Amino acid sequence: MRSFKSAIIFVLICSLPFKINAQIAYYDAVNLRKYIVYNSNRPPTPPGKPIAPEIGFQFNPDSINIVLKILQPYTDSSNGIQFRTAGGISSAFDSNVFIHKYLAGLSLSPQSLGEKVSSSISSVGGINVTNFADGLAKFLVARFKQELTITFFSKFKNDIEKSKDLQAMFPETYKTLLAIDNIYQFNAYLNTLRESFIKDITNLYSNFKQLEKLDKYRRHFEKHPELRTVIENSFLIIDAYSKGIHPGKVIEHYDTANIRFKDPVVQQNLRSSVALLKLFSTSLKSRTDSNYWVPEDSVRLLFEDPISMQLYFGLIYQQSSGIKFIINNTTLPFNTILARGKDFADTMVKYRHFIEKMSAHTQEVNEYITELKGKKKSDIDYNDYYKLYRSSLDLLQDAFTCIDLPYINMIHDSTKEKIHLQTKRWFSVANNTGELYIDIRTKNYSSAIINAVSILDTVLSGFNAADDLRKLNADLAATKNSLNTARKSSNDSKMKVNKIVKYYSKSNSFSNIAFTETLERKKINSQDLIDQMRSLIDLKRTQLDFRNQEKLRGNLLKYGTFAATIATASNSDDVKNAIETIALPSGSARVKRESDWNISLNAYVGAFVGNETIDGVKNKHWINAYGVTAPVGIAISRGHSILFIPGKKERWTDNKGGWSSSLFISLIDVGAIAAFRMKDDTTAQIPTVQLKNIISPGVFYGLGIPKCPVSWNFGAQIGPNLRKVDPAALPGEDPSDKMYWRFSTSLVVDIPVLNFYTRSH
Repeated sequence: MRSFKSAIIFVLICSLPFKINAQIAYYDAVNLRKYIVYNSNRPPTPPGKPIAPEIGFQFNPDSINIVLKILQPYTDSSNGIQFRTAGGISSAFDSNVFIHKYLAGLSLSPQSLGEKVSSSISSVGGINVTNFADGLAKFLVARFKQELTITFFSKFKNDIEKSKDLQAMFPETYKTLLAIDNIYQFNAYLNTLRESFIKDITNLYSNFKQLEKLDKYRRHFEKHPELRTVIENSFLIIDAYSKGIHPGKVIEHYDTANIRFKDPVVQQNLRSSVALLKLFSTSLKSRTDSNYWVPEDSVRLLFEDPISMQLYFGLIYQQSSGIKFIINNTTLPFNTILARGKDFADTMVKYRHFIEKMSAHTQEVNEYITELKGKKKSDIDYNDYYKLYRSSLDLLQDAFTCIDLPYINMIHDSTKEKIHLQTKRWFSVANNTGELYIDIRTKNYSSAIINAVSILDTVLSGFNAADDLRKLNADLAATKNSLNTARKSSNDSKMKVNKIVKYYSKSNSFSNIAFTETLERKKINSQDLIDQMRSLIDLKRTQLDFRNQEKLRGNLLKYGTFAATIATASNSDDVKNAIETIALPSGSARVKRESDWNISLNAYVGAFVGNETIDGVKNKHWINAYGVTAPVGIAISRGHSILFIPGKKERWTDNKGGWSSSLFISLIDVGAIAAFRMKDDTTAQIPTVQLKNIISPGVFYGLGIPKCPVSWNFGAQIGPNLRKVDPAALPGEDPSDKMYWRFSTSLVVDIPVLNFYTRSH
């Protein structure tokens, strides 16, 4: 439950002052309406034509100076100088299909009206192996936990040394792991590691933003500017909110130049969508101290009066000529689009509903802020802040629904689809970014990692695009040819050159100084060869980036969750449990299903049925044995295969868990003990068991069933006739020592105990 998803973001939001310009269309439309009067001298409406509500109305001649002073701020000419005479102001509205009719026929004085009026306002085993057999699992589990834990920390250190991404997100952890010379002594560093985890997790929001400074992301964003737009703008919005800046202010001062896309049509229309939101938001500013925007009911009342609505849209018309949409290869100012719908009531109703919907969201923001102001800080639930944060995002999202308005919706379908896709991605990331910020501030670290992974998914989208990989591979092939040509010309050793290229291609960092020193030491002087070596190293490092990028998401989720769990651990037991949870994950049978090849120490536990041949025992039935089996041995497995024959290639590319094939060589079988322990896990001592009772060599073929840790095994084994464990048996009452051959099939749970080798496809 995310009830603690608060917008710590808005702690300061409720007390910020705001100054705004007096040029607010809502209030000006309301004031202008007061001066509309009926003109009985107007000519009658021609027969057969509908009677428009404005026919017969005009501005009151006696109040024309007041009217002109209200209209004057909307008459900015192209060079920025406002019209100052009555005639000049009136002429500025000659093409305004909404307002001109109310000015027509009035006698206007050429006299200057003086400076425009402005105002400001404020508004956030033989031998006895009984104990061995019974304690085998305990010993193995404890020992394997130690080994796997060491393996985990060793891999953690290795992965973070190879990944600039992880270094950027976990800088303190990186420094600490580098300081551990002997990873087998990791226990001595646990407290230091925990402190590093806490620092990195609490700064994850800020650290995450450092990724775009890495060269590979810089290059990535240059190729995919739309991803930069989505990521940067998401952080920009949350950064502003976290500083207590009111959502209205964020909208008002947002720079549409921050919206960058490859497709110029998509870019222009998205920029215009935001510009339109800015215009409408500013037109609904409130002049009261209690709210930032005019109340929703006031906006509704304005639109219920046809003339007031005409006046409002007229003022919007006057201000929107600079907002331009590209529709079917034609650039149209918004006021032109608005004018087209002027004579169609259903069209203007849709524009009205667009503004009313936006006003409803501004009302939500106003109400949430007012509600927070009325509460003591100690009484505020984080969910209160989260509602405010979400409503603010909803308001911003309104901007991009304008492409569905009449006439604007004539944008080509493919462009519209791109806009919908990008806005959906944008606000998904914005939501994850906000939640990441909130999670960090509320110490909900595990959730923060999930949100960070979600953001990373967006950043990485397109990173391994087929076109990019094809071009990279082509460049690699061409550069290798050029290098070989240059090497032959310089008579340098192929082995020497290739060794240097290989070393610097795989090193964690590239030092130009070290590279130059190596060239001098190896006496490589040909500048052409050196240039080709540099190019090939750069391309190979880029190729390595592509490969490492595939692992980044999994590493962030694994190591991030580990760090989050350690950071919130309250005692040493919690730390121990956290290490075991991460280093010894359940569900590891899946590795067999999805790896090309895997070798492991493996156990199977389940039921078997088959045929047994026992010395001195005759049995006429072919199926003469069944029970519990629990063999332990070595498994060699291949993923996505049946009888070791690989499946379809799509299984690998789609990463779908499929069938797996295993050759299993059993060493021991503790099935009887396992069967007993399934029913009784409290008896401290079981009867004497010798090593010969559990030694059980055999060979099986195991077919791993998709999407579950269950295998169907077929094979044969030799073993003791240990059928059951009886805790009431007297000492010396050993199990029978008659050996058997068993051919069986079993349905078992697949339990990899320790992975020795795994090769991905």
